[in-house]
Amino acid sequence: MLFAAACTTGEAITPAHSLTSSPSPALSPPSYVNDESGFQFVYPSDWKIVKPPISKAEVGEARQEIPNLYAGEVDRATGRIDGVSIALKRLEFDVQNIATIVEDLDNLAAKLMESVDGAISGRGYSTLGGVRSRFYQMDYRGENETQLSSTLTIVIRGDTQFTLICQGLKTEFPQVSQGCELIVKSFQFR
Repeated sequence: MLFAAACTTGEAITPAHSLTSSPSPALSPPSYVNDESGFQFVYPSDWKIVKPPISKAEVGEARQEIPNLYAGEVDRATGRIDGVSIALKRLEFDVQNIATIVEDLDNLAAKLMESVDGAISGRGYSTLGGVRSRFYQMDYRGENETQLSSTLTIVIRGDTQFTLICQGLKTEFPQVSQGCELIVKSFQFR
């Protein structure tokens, strides 16, 4: 209903949206600007912006949404993204305060973890782009019994839901989450 978690294969691209990097990447990470959807962020210089598959059939019938983009590294063998997927969804209603729908979000997160034999290890409120958001820390099994960790951050701005999913192998999640944190802390609405 309100959010969908997806991770699939994709191909590295230079998006049609503005992608810039400074002359000194060691001092300033590259940035991604999406004027159409009204957001921007910076990301680690060793990560790529990755285009998701074109059709829902490529994602699989179990997926209900396709993320708008990925930032990170794709494991071509498994299709797993180690990094952040960002999905936007237009809602049929405006939400002025995320606390009014937190029970629905919590129930959906619990159902998601149940479907992948996982667990929510933490939840709470945070801020994304200056707007109050809801986050979930999750651990679950991926394909081939791979142990994964994920932080799901949801913010609703008017009638648009922004979902950022930071994911990686559980054993490597501390390194992946540093890159994710850079994106979350630098995320701004335009």
